Amino acid sequence: MVDAFVNVSQHEGVPVSIMEAMAHGIPCIATDVGATAEIVNNENGILLEADFSIDRLVHSLKLVKTAQWEKKR
Repeated sequence: MVDAFVNVSQHEGVPVSIMEAMAHGIPCIATDVGATAEIVNNENGILLEADFSIDRLVHSLKLVKTAQWEKKR
C-alpha cells in the first residue's frame, strides 16, 4: 500500500504525477507552487508552503498515516 505521494518541487506547472496519484486514491503532499493548489486541497492531500520546513514535512507525513487519512484513500 502507498501511504502518500510527495512532490516538493520548487517550480511546477500542472503536476500530472499528482493527478495520477489522486486517480488511485493516494493522498498527496505537495508544495504550493505553480498550479498545484488547483488540485491539492485538504480533502485529498496537504499543501505545503513553498519554503516549508523539514519539521512541517515530517508532520505532514505523520498525518497521512492517521485513521482520518486511511478513510480518504
